[in-house]
Amino acid sequence: MDGVGQVQLMTPQAATSLQSYFPNHNGFSQLPEQLNSWVRHQITQFNTEHYLASPCLPLRLQLGDRKLTIRLVIDRPGEQYLLLLALEQVFSILASLKLIGLSKREAEVLSWIIKGKVIGAIAKETQIRHSTIRKHLENIYSKLNVQNRTEAVTVALEKLGCLHSASLI
Repeated sequence: MDGVGQVQLMTPQAATSLQSYFPNHNGFSQLPEQLNSWVRHQITQFNTEHYLASPCLPLRLQLGDRKLTIRLVIDRPGEQYLLLLALEQVFSILASLKLIGLSKREAEVLSWIIKGKVIGAIAKETQIRHSTIRKHLENIYSKLNVQNRTEAVTVALEKLGCLHSASLI
């Protein structure tokens, strides 16, 4: 973009992504209004705080199972700005838990545990008997080689890369 917000160059992939996330926007010599507002705000922040050399915060938009991350790079203040777009697939917690070897029902039970639910609440929500939920928990503990819910949640999150175990000593 130039200094007045006119788009100078856009890749076909960027145009497609923007059209997906801003379907009511026509033409790409200008940015969609919502995106343009975000860019102007970031530039204003930079202009008032540039002596701190603070980076612009990315804009993250989710649409279904895809996430678009937009970063503003201030190349030449007042003259040229770059927008970098990254599109990635986002897995639901259930899909992610199945990736670590849990069955669909075990993943569902563990996802409720992660949300802080107790067996009674899980039974009510899923319409599964208490004894069946306990059996799913036993299977989860065995598969993750743990003894309790806290360990199951911790190990699952570590395996998914959401939590990094570090020695406390």
